[in-house]
Amino acid sequence: MLKPQEKKDSEISDKGFTDYTKTKFGIFYYNPDDKRLWVPKRIKWTGWLLNMGHRYAWLAVIGLLLLMVLLVYLDSRYDFLP
Repeated sequence: MLKPQEKKDSEISDKGFTDYTKTKFGIFYYNPDDKRLWVPKRIKWTGWLLNMGHRYAWLAVIGLLLLMVLLVYLDSRYDFLP
């Protein structure tokens, strides 16, 4: 039997972003109990959110920022993008 604070992975996955208690400032999804890095938004066809409670979330944010900086640099230096 599960203790009250323990939840099955399927229960966490089914709730997803609809659990408003797991958001910070109403826009950042933060749930360390959810093992998914990318979580579907409340309206599924609108995209995905990054679970900021996941251990690799900040690596993903830094990686995306570095990619943007690299693309801007390449475009300004070599006219890389059309």
